[in-house]
Amino acid sequence: MKKLKGLILPLVMSLVVLAGCAPKGEENVKTEANKTVEETKKPEETKKPEEKPVEEKVDAEVLNRFDKYFYKGKDELIYIGMAEYGFMAKYHKEDVKDAKEKVVVYEGAMRDGMGEPDGKGPRKFTVSYTIDKDKIVEKIDNRDYVKNKKTILNSIIENFVVVKGEVKVGSKWEQGFKIEDKEYKAVTEIKSLDKKGDKDEFVVESTVKDIKGYKDNTYVERRTYREGLGLIMLEYRPTMVNGQEPMDDFIGYSLNYLKDKDGNVNVIER
Repeated sequence: MKKLKGLILPLVMSLVVLAGCAPKGEENVKTEANKTVEETKKPEETKKPEEKPVEEKVDAEVLNRFDKYFYKGKDELIYIGMAEYGFMAKYHKEDVKDAKEKVVVYEGAMRDGMGEPDGKGPRKFTVSYTIDKDKIVEKIDNRDYVKNKKTILNSIIENFVVVKGEVKVGSKWEQGFKIEDKEYKAVTEIKSLDKKGDKDEFVVESTVKDIKGYKDNTYVERRTYREGLGLIMLEYRPTMVNGQEPMDDFIGYSLNYLKDKDGNVNVIER
């Protein structure tokens, strides 16, 4: 019996020692495991600053290729049309914007049979031509207080595209526009490119189909531009009255003369 007790006591003590060591060993394992996880974590990637989009630039020669079709002198441009219609325009300034487009601006005022009702002063407007790498767009700011439409002057086509691409016969382009929230499409084509003396002159014709109030439900407009002067003529198909076709197929106006500050005039030949 004494021998049995002698064997049991060392065995129990050994188990106690082993039991006491187990938590310590387990703690070491957890610590090492945690350390290993931390060490294997990837550092957060450094955020790169947002790259700004590359600003588009257009070569000056490209922007200037239409320059010859703009008048930039000091004289007034006097336009006269039918039924005492008329207005004056004068070159105001040229702005280059963002190195990708430029704007040529003219200030004008109506000079027609209506005069200046109630002594309210000149009936003014601004015509701006925006030139980019492939087109010219005409924009109107009409401040004529007797007119309701503020973004057109004579044409029904808002933001008229004067030229798109090269100035050559057969060039054609389309543009959309609205009249009283209804959408229409204008198709414009360069019909002719000729010489007037030593100056280039071209004619564009615009057609708008499926529009009520015009002969054959079609609106037609023609514009003539001449080197050194710009727009020298605009004619368009008038609306029908009470369902009857108008007497004239086209009406409009033309550049009649230039007038300097002293009142001297330079008549424009057709």
